[in-house]
Amino acid sequence: MDVGGSNPPDLILIILSNTINLILPTNNKIRITKFIKTFKYKLTQNKVMKSKSGAIELSMTTIIVVVLGITLLILGLAFIRGIFGNLGDISDETFDNAQDLLVGLESFDDFLTLRPERIELKQGEDKPVKLTILNQGREEITISVLANSRDENLECLIFDAGNTEEIKKEERKSQSSSYTLTSGEHKSMFMVIKDKNGDLRTTGCNVAVQGAPVGISDTSKVVIVKVIKSESLF
Repeated sequence: MDVGGSNPPDLILIILSNTINLILPTNNKIRITKFIKTFKYKLTQNKVMKSKSGAIELSMTTIIVVVLGITLLILGLAFIRGIFGNLGDISDETFDNAQDLLVGLESFDDFLTLRPERIELKQGEDKPVKLTILNQGREEITISVLANSRDENLECLIFDAGNTEEIKKEERKSQSSSYTLTSGEHKSMFMVIKDKNGDLRTTGCNVAVQGAPVGISDTSKVVIVKVIKSESLF
């Protein structure tokens, strides 16, 4: 009688079957053996049903765990995004757009030119604005540019390096370096305007040129900034 590796119910049936073969007459053996086979078949079917039920329960548990995991991941990403937005990191796309602005060919008529003068920012977003100063007089002048905002959730940062890699290394500041311009010469730089996840509002960055000749009226201008709702992660 081989009972190695059998489950308890199977072991009981094996012992019962072998005992019947030893002590009962042939006719009774046949009846009881059929009963045992029928019972064993039903027992096997019951195991299969339990196995399928367990598999369904396991699948449902897996789905619930996956859904909860994705939800927590999305919430975590939103939280991290908020933290880094508050830290004031400037996107690479903004630096690349600023570089494109600087290399663009344009004509200037005003002492101070802002391109563009109005922008829309999503909450937590940043965008560049090109600043150009043109010496319209006959004398040489030395100028610098100062940017600021009364809005505590808006950054107005001046960058005056020549290329993208230098710009990324440049220290954040609200005032440019000093530049000497001869008659007819111009200097272009850019300002990054960044919203620090503030409310929806219309605000602005003030730009002023220091060192302008006497009699120049347009030494300061304002970039109008409209902050709009950021795109939801959900």
